Amino acid sequence: MRHAVFLVPGFFGFARLGGIRYFRHVRQQIEAAFALAGHEVEVFAVPTLPTASIRRRARTLAEALAEARLERFERVHVLGHSTGGLDARLLVTPGVALGRDVGRFEDAVHTIVTISTPHRGTPIAAFFAQVAGKHLLWALTLVLIVGLGGVGGTSLAWAGRLLGWLARLDDFLGLDDTVADYVTDKLLADFTPERRAEVREFLEEIERDRGSLLQLAPEAMDIFNAAVVDHPRIRYWSYLTAAPRPGPKVVRAHLFRPTFYASYPVFAAMHALARGRSERYPFPELPEALVPAAVRAYGGVPDARDNDGVVPVLSQPWGEVAGILRADHLDVCGHFAGGEPGRKHADWLSSGADFGWDDFVALYRDVAGRMLGVELPAPSSPRVIASPRPPA
Repeated sequence: MRHAVFLVPGFFGFARLGGIRYFRHVRQQIEAAFALAGHEVEVFAVPTLPTASIRRRARTLAEALAEARLERFERVHVLGHSTGGLDARLLVTPGVALGRDVGRFEDAVHTIVTISTPHRGTPIAAFFAQVAGKHLLWALTLVLIVGLGGVGGTSLAWAGRLLGWLARLDDFLGLDDTVADYVTDKLLADFTPERRAEVREFLEEIERDRGSLLQLAPEAMDIFNAAVVDHPRIRYWSYLTAAPRPGPKVVRAHLFRPTFYASYPVFAAMHALARGRSERYPFPELPEALVPAAVRAYGGVPDARDNDGVVPVLSQPWGEVAGILRADHLDVCGHFAGGEPGRKHADWLSSGADFGWDDFVALYRDVAGRMLGVELPAPSSPRVIASPRPPA
């Protein structure tokens, strides 16, 4: 059987930017898992708009499906990370209106898989929508690109300074546009002119359209969930992610990893911004059947304080919960410290989750297995706790 899998990036997402792939090694893991089961698969990384409205992003996803000529495939699966999961849900909503020039795909898609998706919103979105949050988003994007891109010493030195400012948020939030331009030039100094232009265009797109920042607040997601209904024929799976709560215990566990402390204060600040729930728009409790898995993955039952640095864990369940992961927001996309032997990985931000290569492989073996309705062999992983799988 021939399958198509579409990978949809999330918040401030991209398919490829400045030499970095958003889904690092995800394509290879899915291809390997499908081959192991004896099925053909073609994997598509969807280029998206970083912070545009969910409707605009869903239009981009629809265009990617149209270009792929879905009639070539017997089954189509959409895997959305973070906001990408909301794009996927909107795409297949019965009767959705994405524009008269956009095709309808709710009858073509077989499976929707969401990972780290803010189905009920995230408090950090409201912060990013403010002027101060705009600067933080700009800085985090640059640090992400420089840190994961493996560029030269000049850029890494400036990334270190920027991380220092981020760790002292009160100082950083006063940054004006002139200083921001200067820091941007320094951070991109080791990039080729083509890559530098690509990154600047990406940053300008974030400035032009930040519609999703308004839509990802819990209050706005309440409206989204009232209007965006599940297609009765499609299977919906979700994977939940949360990193350990920042504190002395995490710090002590990483005493002998000096690089851990370069970005850990930034992660701790983001974790604090993503905490909490609205009294009027509360998150649901974790289903009772998942409590043992949560205890094994986190050491306790997650509450409103637990998140992956961007999305509260209790905002992430939708459809059938496939698993619970001890991971931060971009670990699951392949951006974690330590990788396959002979293949180096760079982390997004140090979080203390210690997600690694075996965890990554275990996750995508489980994802592919659920798409195919089979059990696939996978490495043992204490950080990826999969739920029992019902019949396909």
